[in-house]
Amino acid sequence: MQSSLISKVQKAQQYASEPQRVHVESLRVRFEGDNNSHCVSFAAGRWDCDCAVSYTHLRAHETRHDL
Repeated sequence: MQSSLISKVQKAQQYASEPQRVHVESLRVRFEGDNNSHCVSFAAGRWDCDCAVSYTHLRAHETRHDL
């Protein structure tokens, strides 16, 4: 292998073993429900959902996962 490729593989292995290096700053996903689809997003440290009961869902999620 070329030394530059070896170096990249070694760095990738180092980063993979140090999950504290990863910081999620924003995320947007869409859930396909039986009746509707819903978008859930995370940005600026805040969760948001376009569903009618988003506050309840998001508070339950925050309670279960210390974000």
